[in-house]
Amino acid sequence: MQYYAVSSSSIAEVGYDESTSTLGVRFQNGSEYHYYDVQESEFKAICSVDSVGTYINRRIKTAGYAYARIS
Repeated sequence: MQYYAVSSSSIAEVGYDESTSTLGVRFQNGSEYHYYDVQESEFKAICSVDSVGTYINRRIKTAGYAYARIS
């Protein structure tokens, strides 16, 4: 998965793996999470919003996606 830096006080980078529909989120504190079965449109939206942290908190974390802490 290729990660891209984002401008956020809480999130350092986001990435997306099209083959597995996995969204990767690396936080400023060093933790990394993978969210599964996320549509690519969500990733594209994350890359274009003004507040990445707010979007992820409201649209990804509360959507019920299966996830795993990677580090």
